[in-house]
Amino acid sequence: MSFNDIMKDVVRELNVENDFLVMLLKDNWEKIAGGIMAAHSFPDRIFKNILFVWADHSIYANEIVLMKKNILQKIDDIIGHNIIKTVKVEIKRLRR
Repeated sequence: MSFNDIMKDVVRELNVENDFLVMLLKDNWEKIAGGIMAAHSFPDRIFKNILFVWADHSIYANEIVLMKKNILQKIDDIIGHNIIKTVKVEIKRLRR
């Protein structure tokens, strides 16, 4: 077995798959959403195959909604399987 296979099994068994995927998306968010969007938003959580993204202003939230198809494609390219079905945006003050 490869290390990747073992890691996938461990993540599943510990029931932290969504947390792991969110961290992976946070690490790659600039590639996924672009530099300006990444400065004003970030992935928060995954629940029932929905990625919840926080944005710091309604303008950026709307832009993420408009970019949803492109974002979903880039996410599929990174995580390698069709886990995220849609993206929802919440407007919150971002603290990094």
